[in-house]
Amino acid sequence: MKHAGRHESNYIDIAKVANNTNLTEKTKHQAISIMNDLTTTKNEILLLSAGKDPMGFVATVLYLSCLKTGEERTQIQIAQAFGVTE
Repeated sequence: MKHAGRHESNYIDIAKVANNTNLTEKTKHQAISIMNDLTTTKNEILLLSAGKDPMGFVATVLYLSCLKTGEERTQIQIAQAFGVTE
């Protein structure tokens, strides 16, 4: 899977935290899919997250994917795994 250059670390963060919090591959893939939807359109980077804390943005994406896949994690659990406040 090819990722947009400057957002590549977001995918690494998703995988790292998903692994550290024992999330399923389904949730990890859902998070990557959401990240793709939010950051790319026809190979052009959107400025959706410009000026925002990138770790907070990625934590939000991972929490959203937990909700979509039915994995029970709280915002606090995800935020703490990323080192951000909920």
